[in-house]
Amino acid sequence: MSSPSRLLSFTKACWGVVKSVITKFSSKFSKKTYTQHQHLAILCLMKYLKMHYRDVIDLLKETPGIRKILGLKKLPHFTTPNKFLLRISTTVLEFVLNKTANLFTVTKSIAGIDSSGYTQRHASRYYTKRCELRKTYLKNSICIDTKNQIIMTSRQSNGNSHDTLFFPSLLTRSSFLFPISNVVADKAYDSSKNRNFANSLWITPVIPYKECTKIIPASNRKLNKRIYHRRSLVETVFSVIKRKFDDTVHSTRFDNQKKEAKILDIVYNLYKYAQMMDYLLIGFLRSRRKYSG
Repeated sequence: MSSPSRLLSFTKACWGVVKSVITKFSSKFSKKTYTQHQHLAILCLMKYLKMHYRDVIDLLKETPGIRKILGLKKLPHFTTPNKFLLRISTTVLEFVLNKTANLFTVTKSIAGIDSSGYTQRHASRYYTKRCELRKTYLKNSICIDTKNQIIMTSRQSNGNSHDTLFFPSLLTRSSFLFPISNVVADKAYDSSKNRNFANSLWITPVIPYKECTKIIPASNRKLNKRIYHRRSLVETVFSVIKRKFDDTVHSTRFDNQKKEAKILDIVYNLYKYAQMMDYLLIGFLRSRRKYSG
């Protein structure tokens, strides 16, 4: 008995999550040709395989195994998933992201908060340089569980917004999902408001003081280096997303760019879950082979 392919494991995990979160149809007056589950699963597959709309539909033509999992009796036009992306709300995608985080067991979490930018590729680099246009980017702020390296919640904003704006909302939403003992962040999140807010949730903030603060020498020496070092795992999560999936949002409208970034976060969690299940299955098969031999 061999382990299933990583693609099938990802598809099964994705299908189980989307079926448990969103409704089958958006309205009782829907045409009911395809379900919302199928649309969102196709979008996740597209991001997972780093494809475009036409490419993922062509892939589904050649993969009956994936079509069987998704219950696709006929294939949609490549514009159909795009129209679904236009009408689904970011709030629903946030619920899906929270559901993917709940696939993991977390007892006492050390949360890590940071942000990174995604390229908004509307014009070529040559055109941008030639016309001296200002480069813009989408900022994705995430809160992760540093033990499992999963994204608990995320917020998207314009690249010019300050990092500290989403600290309260990220921490609040994450504390509803898992019990959090500490939160680690870099100096960009250093503010009395953020520290007091974390303490109000009975969470210990591990954030170094900025160099302009007078109390920096004494306070930063007392910083728990072992816990603060876990902040680098947020950079690891961003690195995996950008290298394995995509570092660019391709939509033109800003609202759809935020949805794309949210789907990338969902895909990352599903990838980690499929990876974990594969490791468990491989370990089980090896143990059977060992004792049967």
